[in-house]
Amino acid sequence: MRPEVLQEPRIRETYAPSSTEPEAAIKSTLEGRDGWLFSRQNAQMLYARDARANHCIDQWKDELKYRTTRLSEMGCRYLHVVVPDKASMMHEYLDGLSSNFQVQDRYSPLAELTKNYKAGLPCLISPAAYLERQKGSYPLHWLSDTRWTPWSAYMTCQLLCSSLGVAINNQLLGYPYSEAVRPMNLDDGQVNESTQQTRLYRYWLRSKVRYESELVALRRNSFDNGSAQLSKSEFAEGAHVVFENHHEKASRYSVVIFGDENAADSRTLITGMLAETFSEVHFVWADGIDYDYVDRVRPDIVITQNQEISLFKNPELSIDMRALEKKSLKHLQDWKQADRDGMQRGADCEQAKDSSTGLNTEAASSRVLLQSERYDLDLPVMVQQHSAHEAAEISMQSNEVTLHDVPFAQVYFTGPSWWVHDKAGREIIRHGIPTDQKPAGFWRRGRRFKGTTLMLATSAGAHCYYHWMTEILPKLGLLERDGVSLDSIDQVLVRQITGKWQIETLERFGFDKSRIVETVKQPNLRCDRLLHIDLNCGINLKMHRFTPQWMKHLYPAAPSDEPRIKLYISRPKGVRRGISNEDEFIPLLEEAGFTIKAMEGLSVAEQAALLSRADVVMSPHGGGLTNMVFCRPGVKIIEMFSRHVFPYYWGLAANCGHHYYAILENPEEDYPRLVDSKVAQGFADTQHSTAGLSFEVSIDAIKAVLDKI
Repeated sequence: MRPEVLQEPRIRETYAPSSTEPEAAIKSTLEGRDGWLFSRQNAQMLYARDARANHCIDQWKDELKYRTTRLSEMGCRYLHVVVPDKASMMHEYLDGLSSNFQVQDRYSPLAELTKNYKAGLPCLISPAAYLERQKGSYPLHWLSDTRWTPWSAYMTCQLLCSSLGVAINNQLLGYPYSEAVRPMNLDDGQVNESTQQTRLYRYWLRSKVRYESELVALRRNSFDNGSAQLSKSEFAEGAHVVFENHHEKASRYSVVIFGDENAADSRTLITGMLAETFSEVHFVWADGIDYDYVDRVRPDIVITQNQEISLFKNPELSIDMRALEKKSLKHLQDWKQADRDGMQRGADCEQAKDSSTGLNTEAASSRVLLQSERYDLDLPVMVQQHSAHEAAEISMQSNEVTLHDVPFAQVYFTGPSWWVHDKAGREIIRHGIPTDQKPAGFWRRGRRFKGTTLMLATSAGAHCYYHWMTEILPKLGLLERDGVSLDSIDQVLVRQITGKWQIETLERFGFDKSRIVETVKQPNLRCDRLLHIDLNCGINLKMHRFTPQWMKHLYPAAPSDEPRIKLYISRPKGVRRGISNEDEFIPLLEEAGFTIKAMEGLSVAEQAALLSRADVVMSPHGGGLTNMVFCRPGVKIIEMFSRHVFPYYWGLAANCGHHYYAILENPEEDYPRLVDSKVAQGFADTQHSTAGLSFEVSIDAIKAVLDKI
């Protein structure tokens, strides 16, 4: 139970700046001696010794104490790193420029914070003195950049590890690197080539990316490594990436770091160094702490990092990393708008006047909602002998997600198949319709729907919990993400409502039965405006990361004092793909501390609450495994297969950042189906013959998995 004081909102005194305070808009470059460039704003701030500085430093002292106490109550060790400003470290290159920038007048808020409060702030890591001693031996800053160099980052990482009692990976400065003349963030790359050569280390020998947010992927696809744009906070705040490191020398601790461009999501500075040293590292680009995220992840160590210049403003009390990411995505997407294949809303649309309705409309249009992204894929952990498969997939490439907007649409919709024409009879989208099929006249005489219609349940498996949750429901989140209010959707199209969970989840978004149109009996429609989102997950090896991220927040875990569990999802007798020898191994699971529970009869909210407490989830292949999205990242997922083998949950586990284990009924023959989507697709025509068969699970395999986890 946390102290009562931590549950109360804090009131932070604000500081009213004086009229002489430097304006935030001043961002021009100041040129020092020997070609050194500085931010004019930073230089002015670091020579401003006034009431503002004293006030903010006091605020930081109080905030660091609060963070230490609150995170300690959450079971986390806390450290805060302040990056010395370039104008503070390399001040001698400013000397003589102006009477405003004399060395003897230099004021360092970091030095002030350290001198006055370090004794009461064991969390504070100030590398300034250590770096000062290394001047002349190593480059601490580049000529035309505000960020520090790999050497400065490494020395600070040494201090961090020393404070934590952890042995740093001492090979980091011996890692592969590239050297080149690159544009830095204080110029356009015009500094003399002989003095501006920079170095980028590649910190990915031991660690690998387990998860990256949409913003991280978009940043990587938008900018070259080392680009000055990578340091712009408006394109970065909220960026979120998780690394894992299974090297035998990796520290067992898990770390969450909230930082900026001096830590970074690009793995070239402190974040990459920590990822090569610790077993698990979460990086979030932010000025403060998202305590809800820390509560979900429960790391051993939380690190915050910011720049010395930030000590001139009041600290952030807490942040919402998802809100930050949404804002940054908008900035980045706006910046990239001209390069997004010319897909703009209303582009190349012809204005028309419909005499029957009096509505002004546009021609049909399409635009990309989510770009394709690539990420690494761990092979399943196997405890059974199986044949090797050289074509096993080691990465995923998600499908692009597109929104189609069709005014005055003529629609044929059965769920698995759909065919849409515009008012003039031109084909707009087509799926599951034979290529030689011609549109029949009666299709144009279907039921009329006014307003906006969403073609929602476009899947042959819409009656299955898994397909509904991962392929259909996320379309509502994509619309909201794109700025389309769900209140503006007058009706959604489904083939047929077959389960309570369909009604429950739609009601969560305000769709009652009056706004749900079943087309099983009348598939021919006419819609004033039709929206369709092409969301193709490709048996989860083409799934965009948006889906599990969004689903996790659909039913967020409430604070709970209930213990963590190991969960076995049982299938009641009579349910298809039941395990015929389940009674033989249930005692083994109970002895190992498993909770035995079936998902049938539980609401989606109840299933989400249960799975949010699980550290291990074991289940036969089936829809219940969909709920792994509600687990915290990094749990162990154990899937048991009949001859019905498809990689849905291997792919979903990879998207969620979980560790995946598989037990196959016939590992020699079926392993390729699990690790190669092309092989699995080759069995699509036979899936109905295997989908309902009961099967036996190897007791020896279960024992081996229990030993392994």
